[in-house]
Amino acid sequence: MAATAPRPEPGVRADAMSYVLASAWMLVPLPFAMAGLWTPLARATGLHAATAAVPLVFATLLVGLVAVGGARHRPWLGASLAVLGSLVAATLTASGLAIGLAALCLWVCAAAAIWGAHRLCRHLPDLSEFSARRVWVVVWVAAIILLALAQSARIAANMADPSFTFGAVLPDDPFISRHACLTAYIHGSILADQGANIYDLSLGASGESGAPLPPTAAHFAPFTLDRYGYPPPFLLLPKLLRGISEDFVSLRAMFALLGVGSAFTATAALAAQLGAIHGRKLWLFGPLALLSPAATVAIGISNFHMTMVAWCVIAWVALERHKYALGGGLLAFATLAKISPGLLGLLLLIRRRFAAAVAVTLMAVIVIAASWPASGREPWTDFVTYHLPKLATGDALAFLAEPRDAIFNLAPFGVPFKLAALGFEGWGWDQARMFGDIYTLVVVIVTVLAGLRDGPPRHRAIVWTSILFLAALRSPFAPDYVACTLVFTHLLLAEEVQTRAQLGWYIGGWILLTLPVAPDAFGLSLLRQLAVISISEIAFSLGYLDVSAFHRAFKRWTGTTPAEHRVAAARRRSTLRSNT
Repeated sequence: MAATAPRPEPGVRADAMSYVLASAWMLVPLPFAMAGLWTPLARATGLHAATAAVPLVFATLLVGLVAVGGARHRPWLGASLAVLGSLVAATLTASGLAIGLAALCLWVCAAAAIWGAHRLCRHLPDLSEFSARRVWVVVWVAAIILLALAQSARIAANMADPSFTFGAVLPDDPFISRHACLTAYIHGSILADQGANIYDLSLGASGESGAPLPPTAAHFAPFTLDRYGYPPPFLLLPKLLRGISEDFVSLRAMFALLGVGSAFTATAALAAQLGAIHGRKLWLFGPLALLSPAATVAIGISNFHMTMVAWCVIAWVALERHKYALGGGLLAFATLAKISPGLLGLLLLIRRRFAAAVAVTLMAVIVIAASWPASGREPWTDFVTYHLPKLATGDALAFLAEPRDAIFNLAPFGVPFKLAALGFEGWGWDQARMFGDIYTLVVVIVTVLAGLRDGPPRHRAIVWTSILFLAALRSPFAPDYVACTLVFTHLLLAEEVQTRAQLGWYIGGWILLTLPVAPDAFGLSLLRQLAVISISEIAFSLGYLDVSAFHRAFKRWTGTTPAEHRVAAARRRSTLRSNT
């Protein structure tokens, strides 16, 4: 009787490439898991002062790597190494009672990595033949994984300890390193509980008005306070986070984990939905999503956009699988929070996905019904009677005239302000509204045309993410990080990579996506080189840590705000040029 080949252990594929890839998928987000787990527990118990948070987050990668490697063929060995590694790392990075908490968090993360790697292997396609024929792809994937691990640990360390400025998404930019959009979300939730106007333009440190900061701003130090501008249903998310912790550093770490976890879940769901053939390269290039500066900026400044994009991608997968409650709920919340994803509802109607459209509508009603008692009536009243009129007049968007914001605004609405910053006269709010209206009409027409043409799942996914990106540009202000939507579109195009030359073009496309938000230290940001020095940078260079304080001082000196002075100076230069 012929001898049979030994069967692999349950849940583990025979080829090493699949297990290595599955391990990478679990290890890359692991530092964020550690920061999101340890930070709220340590700060709630007062043990964070007895722990070196930055080395602890970096140690998570080492402990996870050793544990997952040991569990390749012997799960008991991986579990043992996880316990031993957790105890050693905790002893080296903590003291006293904090050792026990650090060891527990390390072990939970390592155990989750082992479980996830083994479970993920069941869903990965067999990559042994592919890796043998395409060694150059394997080398590129290995480089992606190593860079993604370093990037993940660096940013996650900053989430656990904001004083670790090297971990800031742009360490050389004082504005970005002290900016957290989450301050607006949490502050809006606090103001809603107090019955105050959450859209009050004087409540923020953006710097346009120079108004004094509210007493609640101290809650978010060392980050500057941003203004709330989302519709009332979005308050459900910060209210849920505040139910876990009121400490802002803890909230920021958990919010980052939510964004990274959502992005990886969306990519994995997309790859699984497309199947073994079309989804194979999504598995290979998936960690690339975390490497994209557009994505890391959104995560680093605690903005909801990356999470929203990931939820919309998961919604597409769920609706494709006829899981209408999940897909409808995610798309409904994304639409009520950011408005722009509502264009995907039009796409569903054009494609006659009436059941999906009804599910989204019903879930939107449920979200609104839940947000009313959670936030009260005042946010809705203030949104309709105060915020929307301020948006219509431009008062709530006065910052768009700032050169820094104008330069980095990707929305067509911002084109006139770019021209004004370059010294062209006659470009302002009226032209911005015209640009926005024309663009809206064009995007609606594109959505209708795209919906009339059906295709295979990969084609539908590319259309879905592309429409989502185009819809985001309809917002009056679309910063560089909205390009993180294109990360998913770019991953979907990975299937076209068949040769070394195509791989080069593919990498080149990814580099182009990173240029607008690359750190100045690398000299890659073309937009930054064209930008005028922002008012915030002038304030920091003069020693003002609070931009609003600089605004108040400047107005005392000159009688005008810095923005008004800059506009007047531009007009004088234009007059001089016209007279010569």
